[in-house]
Amino acid sequence: MTAVTINADRVARIAEVLAGTKSVLPANFAPGCMGQGLFPPIGHPRAVDLFFAVTLHQYGFWSDDGIRYLEPYYGMLDGIRRKGAEFMFRAFWKTAEEDPDFLRPERQASLTAIDLQRALAEDDGICRIPMFESHLILARAYGRYLVDNRIEPSSLTSLANVAPYPFQFFRDRVGHIPGYAEDPLEKKLSLLAIILKNRPEHFLDIANGDLIPIVDYHIQRTFLRTGMVEVGPGELRTRISERRLLSDEEEALIRQQVHAAVRELSGVSGRDIAALDWFFFSLRRKCYEMEAPDCGSCGVDGVCAHHVELFQPVLRTTYY
Repeated sequence: MTAVTINADRVARIAEVLAGTKSVLPANFAPGCMGQGLFPPIGHPRAVDLFFAVTLHQYGFWSDDGIRYLEPYYGMLDGIRRKGAEFMFRAFWKTAEEDPDFLRPERQASLTAIDLQRALAEDDGICRIPMFESHLILARAYGRYLVDNRIEPSSLTSLANVAPYPFQFFRDRVGHIPGYAEDPLEKKLSLLAIILKNRPEHFLDIANGDLIPIVDYHIQRTFLRTGMVEVGPGELRTRISERRLLSDEEEALIRQQVHAAVRELSGVSGRDIAALDWFFFSLRRKCYEMEAPDCGSCGVDGVCAHHVELFQPVLRTTYY
């Protein structure tokens, strides 16, 4: 198999830039963050319920033809063309604004296909979310697990905060919930922890050093293009460039190396995982999926390898 390695020199050069960039800060997931209407007002009593219920659906927002990646998912909602993650957050919160009990575990456990299609419908009333059936299965399984185990999301975070090791408590409990339990690298669990920690209410009292990398498509694409993770010459590099579907083993190899590279970058730069995640997630507006990257406006342009032909690993998964 083609070698996939961390380029420590490139990591160090990019770390130096990020260490001196004051704008490398975590997102606060408050109203106005990422777009209009995605998140509840500060102090809203359903906020924790929302974040638990919706974060497990942050995956798979793209289409393919069985051979290669075609395009990312965009949906019209409130007259705004929203990309996958933003669409999902807005769709859940909009539904909850009209029907607060929608977020309750009991409701999630009993969702019908029509219920979820209605919640995830675009402005024209049609639900076009990729992998819809998997979202329905996970929503029901999530709700059933919480009901069967008598878990309330807000109570879980409160218990975590008084535990001797709050993040370990949170990780142990959330790590068994369907939608969060399947991923060996815990992308959605880590995203949920970062949201709850960095919201202005600070629902989860954990240290920056507790956080684990969030390795999704955007992070993998930017780490490959910047050269912090290198894919050697060969068939794998060619198929990544051609946006072809990869095997489970190939995807896992790349993702694991990016995971390790994020940790290394955090340690060298002094920037916490949440700040790095938001910086690289935000690069999607410069290091585009479907267009030539706008390298000149990127904060790490001067230390980037500019492997712009590379893409993210293409594989269907509910992990990210």
